[in-house]
Amino acid sequence: MKEVEADVCFRLLHPKLIALVTSCDKKGKPNVMTVAWITPAQDEPPVVAFSVGKDSLTYRNLLETKEFVVNIPSIGMLSAVWVCGTKSGKKVDKFRASGLKASKSKSVRPPRVEGCVAYLECRLLKCVELEESALILGKVLRAEVSEELFDAKKSIYDAKKFKPILHLGGRYFTTTSGVLRRA
Repeated sequence: MKEVEADVCFRLLHPKLIALVTSCDKKGKPNVMTVAWITPAQDEPPVVAFSVGKDSLTYRNLLETKEFVVNIPSIGMLSAVWVCGTKSGKKVDKFRASGLKASKSKSVRPPRVEGCVAYLECRLLKCVELEESALILGKVLRAEVSEELFDAKKSIYDAKKFKPILHLGGRYFTTTSGVLRRA
């Protein structure tokens, strides 16, 4: 075993599923941010958690409107995901810069990202302040998934059809190659 430096230790928890989190300000102006530090936090009611920088536009929007959408992109959206993860919404319209299109959500104000395979529309439950970031906890109000890519009987994605973007760290990404099943 080899010890790793503190700034690398989180890479030991990767790969992580990439999501696009959309938010909007009180006037309705949308923003989209790439996140890899996202996870289910509770089953009933369903709650998701993700980390966001306190200096980001997304953080400001979440405190202002208390709503967001978790959009799950596929590997074909990698270029747009990169733009949304490397540009600041304070300086650029990331929908325009990435070529992504917004569509109306069904239960919250922030838009969905067209072309994603799944959506979780959420209301902010709690914001846990850390030093440089905040842990966002959101109650899932509505969830939808592409019927073509999700096996309803097993309640899992069809790994032969859906290729999620998995972040390895830095500029490195991967995707699935299939499903392994324990006997």
